[in-house]
Amino acid sequence: MKRMGFLWALFSLLVMTSCGDNGARWTVMVYLDADNDLGAASRIDLEEMEAVGSTDQVKVIVQHDTQGGLTYRYRVEKGKLVQLAELGELDMAQAQTLRDFVKFAADAYPADRYALILWNHGQGWKGAKSILTDVDNGTFTPLSNRYVKEALADSGVPVDILGIDACEMSVIEAAYEFRGVAKILVASQELVSSFGWDYKDLLTRLTSEPHLTAPKLAQEMVESFKSFYSASAYKNQEICALALTGSYSSDGATDIATVAAAVDSLASDLSSLMADSATRASTLELLTSARDTVQEFDETTQPATYIDLVDFERLVRSGNPAIKQALDAIVLAEYHGSERPNAHGLSIVFFDRSSPYDEKSYDTNYRDYNPSTGAGSRIEFLNRFTWDDMLHTYYGYQYPLKPD
Repeated sequence: MKRMGFLWALFSLLVMTSCGDNGARWTVMVYLDADNDLGAASRIDLEEMEAVGSTDQVKVIVQHDTQGGLTYRYRVEKGKLVQLAELGELDMAQAQTLRDFVKFAADAYPADRYALILWNHGQGWKGAKSILTDVDNGTFTPLSNRYVKEALADSGVPVDILGIDACEMSVIEAAYEFRGVAKILVASQELVSSFGWDYKDLLTRLTSEPHLTAPKLAQEMVESFKSFYSASAYKNQEICALALTGSYSSDGATDIATVAAAVDSLASDLSSLMADSATRASTLELLTSARDTVQEFDETTQPATYIDLVDFERLVRSGNPAIKQALDAIVLAEYHGSERPNAHGLSIVFFDRSSPYDEKSYDTNYRDYNPSTGAGSRIEFLNRFTWDDMLHTYYGYQYPLKPD
């Protein structure tokens, strides 16, 4: 009897350690905010998810809102959506709504690992309007990355992968903001086409191999995206999986803060060169030339706001590519189409003020937050590092007649 008891205890332990408390390896949470002009696209993506559905080891939980419709929670099963709740009309562009969904999904469907996918329009860094809109509630201004971070922190859920099926969210200003609430970021430097991610392919990969680690699933997200777009006419698409924490980097130590510090060092060097009258003119010329030729993103909004970090470093610094070395260590996977040959996975703001239309994209709030005036941005990258200060120094010298 003692031997049987021991064997049963051993068996129970093996089951718990191999399959999680409820047999689930992954819970994939999809925050499907289509309370805007993306309603039709959201239904297509739901159909893609239904083509695979949940399994014993992979649970797919969706919160879906459309313009003119109510907000629902579903468990996605093969061939159908199982309604879990009708929530009335929620504002999907509120941090509390996001927090509640993440907490609900993790509490109701606990798993070894969690992936959260934010689905909507994206605008990158912007201090007060980065991602998520909700037309029915009049929230035309997207939610700041700061509030996304706070929502995830307040949920208490350890997010292994934060995937963003939205435009231009692989920017250092966002990646640095998310470093404490997600271990991996999967996002695009470029505008994402209306087709978005291929959820049938992605969920097939995961349900076929539910024991995937977080880095491996992030790599599969990139491979799934690549498989779809490399066979399409869209040659400007890009996606990258970044290890925000050192535990997933290639050297076990480098993280997104390392990349930010390398960017800060470059910004400091450029500021020093501009401060010196002997090197000022040549440095201004170098920066202007680099901005003119660097890999940029978003052809539809000109002048473009975002540039590739590694390509910029290549253009302004010879030797010691510290940014590239740090970024290489945290890139788990990256794909770019042939129309974005110098994309490396992470962008940064560099407004092109040479354009006569720069007021369309130039944002005076890209600077440290000033509590006395309320001007500036609360985004941590701007307040901890000097890239924004370097830009304003450059603009002041190179474009003295333009408002800064």
